[in-house]
Amino acid sequence: MGGWRWARACLGPALSVASIAWGQSPAVVELPPVDVPVPAAPPPPESPLVRDPTGLTTVVDVASRRSEVSTLGVLVGEAPGVVLQQTGGIGQAEQLSLRGASSTGVLVLLDGVPLNALGGVADLSLVPLPAVQRAEVLRGGAGARYGAGTLGGVVNLVTRSAAEPVISGDVGAGSFGTIQGSASASGPVLGGSGLLELHAGHSDGDFPYLYDPLAGTPASNPKTLIRENNQATWVGGLAKGGGRVGQWRLDGLVQVSALSRGLAGTVDHPTPDAHQDFLGLQAGLRLSRAWASGADTSLRLDTRREGNTFRGGDFSDDTRWWQASLSWDGTLPVGHHWLSASASVGLSFADADEHAPRWAVTSASVQDEWRPGGGSVSIVPSARIDQGGPFVGISPKLGVSWALPAGVTLQANVGQSYRIPSFLELYIPTGTTLANPDLEPERGVFVDAGAGIAGAPGMLRVAGFAAQYENLIVYEYQPPVPTRPENVGAVRAAGLEAEGRLQPARWVELTGSYGLLFTENIRAIQAYYLKEAPFRPRHRGTLRLALGPERLRVHGTLRAQSLMWVNRSNTQSIAGRVLVDAGVDLTVLRRPEVVLSFNATNLGDVQTRDLDAYPLPGRAFLATLTMRLDLPRSPPSTPPSVSSEGTP
Repeated sequence: MGGWRWARACLGPALSVASIAWGQSPAVVELPPVDVPVPAAPPPPESPLVRDPTGLTTVVDVASRRSEVSTLGVLVGEAPGVVLQQTGGIGQAEQLSLRGASSTGVLVLLDGVPLNALGGVADLSLVPLPAVQRAEVLRGGAGARYGAGTLGGVVNLVTRSAAEPVISGDVGAGSFGTIQGSASASGPVLGGSGLLELHAGHSDGDFPYLYDPLAGTPASNPKTLIRENNQATWVGGLAKGGGRVGQWRLDGLVQVSALSRGLAGTVDHPTPDAHQDFLGLQAGLRLSRAWASGADTSLRLDTRREGNTFRGGDFSDDTRWWQASLSWDGTLPVGHHWLSASASVGLSFADADEHAPRWAVTSASVQDEWRPGGGSVSIVPSARIDQGGPFVGISPKLGVSWALPAGVTLQANVGQSYRIPSFLELYIPTGTTLANPDLEPERGVFVDAGAGIAGAPGMLRVAGFAAQYENLIVYEYQPPVPTRPENVGAVRAAGLEAEGRLQPARWVELTGSYGLLFTENIRAIQAYYLKEAPFRPRHRGTLRLALGPERLRVHGTLRAQSLMWVNRSNTQSIAGRVLVDAGVDLTVLRRPEVVLSFNATNLGDVQTRDLDAYPLPGRAFLATLTMRLDLPRSPPSTPPSVSSEGTP
């Protein structure tokens, strides 16, 4: 974190001199056009690279690969330690598990604003893929910096920059009645910078799948069925902007998403008439200032509103959820120490028929990034206290990192996090589940260590971890009685994570990741004791190869996952799978840049499932036409500030 702040302090005077020199140029000289690379801006304050400098973080480049996939979750799922859980098809629910923690124990942010819904789970299908620039995946408990709900880690989705003067758009069509498109414009506006992005799409989701309820018996009789009531339609937009206000910087963001989709159910219990309508709005405003000394401060206001209407099947729910928070962050360098602190106060309230819970939410945190000696070693103790309604918890953490010569880095962390039960678990029953107001927070402790090396040809990172999650909230299924959540779960997890990239030449790149995960249930009940946790495959890996020049580039991706159990007694499972994707990107024009992409997913037409027997699509194709026009850059009329563009 300190490195970015020293860089800003040094770059400010240098850029000011460059601006003066521009103004003193004597005459206009015609020169051929050249492409000038734009320096990457420092990570925003909510980035794990800043908030948790010793944490093990993977950055996934979403923008350069979004024509390859149809959902954001597929790309985020390539990070080591991540298990993607899908209900099948474009526009259907996607959720993440990290390091063996459940999806309710993974905090997902969009430019720092939490996306976890009323039930505690973040659905990535509700996040517009065209609006995301990259995903930052922080593995390990992060409660000391991000608060409650981070037992397994944090995923921060960073939206596209508003600083670059660009007009772009894309349109795609593919299998199962899929059509989607987006358009955006960004660049200088009203003395600052702005971005406007719009997107929409539809998929019928009517893919074929095999159904054989008697598989493995002499009476086996597989049939090919068509997935019904699996359609989805979505539309939304994102607007963001920022500029200088005296010595301060003001940034704002507004994002709207609407989704209407069928809920097909599992293969054994289909729901041909169940439906969900979702409408989400989030907005943020941040006022910040940075000084040449490296000190900075920011004041941020965030609001969020979600509405869900469920109908058909066993559903008859209509829920509304509002959140608002005011937060402050500040950093002060003192010798070899970078002292950071934050505080927030907010409200959270829901409305679901006769149930209308209301909570006040507050937090405070402190961190000391100590760089003794020459600064190659960082020792970072931190702690945070969170209050949500009647619950209060403290999350401490200690991290160490050591930057060695030749691009070698060592990191280690130990800490504790917890998760407050959600409104849905505590107060709001649904058609098939009851609520339990006596629930207590889940808790987790973890330790991890990793080593990495990076250089011109590529990079390699390896890490190991161990964690224990206690007081886990579990729904005990006892049909025909509606299920009720209870604090009865306890799980140990340990594993290894590896990721690497090799680029020996500009026209070839090999990337990959691997996760090894051991879990065991330590609840003292004979049927479950020392059994593996469900939906946690032991092995998961990705390998991608891209070949060719920029004008014609081909790529292939292999995604493998081992067997995973679907119940706590380990009597039912989903077989392992290997899925192969391939595609080609053809640059038709240079200026404006026009790229035609053809991509195929699951080339082997592997028939597989996820979660509670939700079938996943077989072989599918997607063609995308992308256009990008880079507009001329205007020279700055005033010296740039040392503060970079931020995202609220």
